Amino acid sequence: MFLGLRDFLGEDDYGYLEYFNQTENLFDVLTTNVGYYSYPRPYEISFYYLMSFVKIFTESFYVFQLIVSFMIISLVLYSYKKLTLNYHIALLLFSSVLYLSITMHQFRNGISMALGLLAIVYFIQGKSNKYLFLSLISVMFHFSAFFLFLLPLIKKIKFSIKSFLFFIMIAILFSTMGGFSLVIEYSLSAFIGVDSLFINKVAGKFHSDKYGESSIIFGLGIVKSFLIIFMFFYLEKYNVIENKLRLLVKIYFIGILFLIGLSEIGIFANRVFRFFVLLEPLIIVMFIQYIKSNFWKYTLPIGYFVLYLIKDRHLFFEFGYKNFIGF
Repeated sequence: MFLGLRDFLGEDDYGYLEYFNQTENLFDVLTTNVGYYSYPRPYEISFYYLMSFVKIFTESFYVFQLIVSFMIISLVLYSYKKLTLNYHIALLLFSSVLYLSITMHQFRNGISMALGLLAIVYFIQGKSNKYLFLSLISVMFHFSAFFLFLLPLIKKIKFSIKSFLFFIMIAILFSTMGGFSLVIEYSLSAFIGVDSLFINKVAGKFHSDKYGESSIIFGLGIVKSFLIIFMFFYLEKYNVIENKLRLLVKIYFIGILFLIGLSEIGIFANRVFRFFVLLEPLIIVMFIQYIKSNFWKYTLPIGYFVLYLIKDRHLFFEFGYKNFIGF
């Protein structure tokens, strides 16, 4: 409720306020000629009908924010609960860091991610009809959920350290494919200092981008993802990992490949990867049940929380300023 009744953060909130004010209530949609196709709308049809339904009961955008927050957190809680008994810890990690950083002020993407998370859970449980239905609904809230229909292909991938490194290199090469022709043009001189688009693109994966238009390999977020993968490999060598966790990590790894491979269209790559980020609290909590050391059982979730505080410190500061100091 606190998160739903917050102040605005960023341009997306103001954009959704405008959309909400322009949307007709569902009663008018059903009884008149107005509707989603009355004029071009810059958002998906499911989101339109959600706003239209809410407007039957209220014209308050803050109430709409509250409803969206409740939907997202409820879907995430239900999804986590279906895969682990320690769902409360996973939800705490999600609500304390991920909700603010990836879902709170991007409503369409947030609802789509929550639905996509549940679709992934049903996929892992082998419930194909529910998985396909939720994947379709997720896409109808945000097109970036298209990847959900590719999940059946993942089961055929053999996941190991060698395959991990191999696919990471393929993803890096794919992301720099536009510069391959310049390698031929400049030949070997491209590798000894000539300003080559290919070299610049490769180098761009290894340093911070101020504006976030591209994804990078050694950014804090990617390092965190790699640590999760290597933690899995560490536990895997003791042959204690359940199949559902193994498949969960494999799906998460596909998200890393999307993030790196599509890094030249960084906004889109990050939107897609956010679906996989929702798996992180679940993976962390499931790791804990295989760790015998009490020190690491506490350190792992706390370290994850602190890492996100550092990574997205500007968002936490802005949220705190606008909701506590700014008034």
